[in-house]
Amino acid sequence: MDKGSWKRKTKKRMQCGLSLSPHNQENGWYVDSGCSKHMTRNKRNVLSLKENDRGNNFTFGNNALTRIKGKGIVSLDQKTTAQNLLHVEVLKHNMLSFS
Repeated sequence: MDKGSWKRKTKKRMQCGLSLSPHNQENGWYVDSGCSKHMTRNKRNVLSLKENDRGNNFTFGNNALTRIKGKGIVSLDQKTTAQNLLHVEVLKHNMLSFS
């Protein structure tokens, strides 16, 4: 290919590098390297939560828009916490982001 020619872009598939699912579907966490934030709908394990009055929104991968109810810290077990957790009521599963 010479310097003056153009190369057509190919579509890249979005892939999750690693995803782990919980045994306990109700209280478990999906650990996902493709997830952008820690998120839960269940406030049961949240240690502190600052309610969101401004109505910030979150967009999912399918472009669905939902409201973020708050942000806080969640207890994952007796020794481990996750910061900057988003409380999103419409989620079906707890999501834990890692890179």
